[in-house]
Amino acid sequence: MKVLIRLLALLFFTQVRAEPLVLVDSMGLLKAPMQTHPEADMLRQILAIYPDKVQVENISRNRAKEWLEKSGNACIPYLKKTPDREKNFLFTAPYMAEAALQLIVPANSPWTAKLDLMLRVQPRVSLRELLHLKISPLIGIEINRSYGVEIDKILEDNQKHPSLYMRTSSSESVGSLLPMLEKQFIDMVIEYPKIADRSTQRLKYYPLQEAEAISLVYFACSKGKSGEMVVNSLNDVLRSLSQQQAYLEIMRTGFPESQRDKAIEYWQQSIKP
Repeated sequence: MKVLIRLLALLFFTQVRAEPLVLVDSMGLLKAPMQTHPEADMLRQILAIYPDKVQVENISRNRAKEWLEKSGNACIPYLKKTPDREKNFLFTAPYMAEAALQLIVPANSPWTAKLDLMLRVQPRVSLRELLHLKISPLIGIEINRSYGVEIDKILEDNQKHPSLYMRTSSSESVGSLLPMLEKQFIDMVIEYPKIADRSTQRLKYYPLQEAEAISLVYFACSKGKSGEMVVNSLNDVLRSLSQQQAYLEIMRTGFPESQRDKAIEYWQQSIKP
């Protein structure tokens, strides 16, 4: 049955004018083993039925933007859409949804007692309140990453705050600050739970008041006519996959069971024309 669905999808898309795609895998998603990282498996399903040639380029995050500007038909996966990024890139419809970002803290950290106390007062920890404590934790932040509109605004307003350790990450892997957390160079990070789950250290997760309940993830593509054709083709692929149970099941694994149906419904609504 799966083979038949894929053949039908390929038959449909080959009848539509498309453009070759250069996939800039700046975070090394496709290097992950099969069925280990949902974000990689979903990307593979998309590329498998893209209606033209696909060329994968492994380029650092620092060079990825330059590559998109030079190549008319390139896309970077696994990015959030922001007003600043929309000035430079074309965005597809979201191709997946992620559970809310959380505050990730080593289980043996002295900060867990303070955070547990904060949760007794309110259901989520406030990043803004953390930064206004007399003694604040050192929080690791990736400068070349979006954490969502509200968190990005807090970080922008507090970019010189001594409790924010900000760095540009050139690492190919997601969760690049987790090793620093393990070595106790920083006290906590903001990350997706499923990414933090891949760490070997014992961690505690705290919900963030300013985090988006459901985070949408996009392809950012080159501007121009070729880029527009690539975006249109990718959107067609996504709308086809939105009705395929195998694709939806992979996405569901990134959410707690109680949130899965709501998350899938939210994503399916977000990709409608």
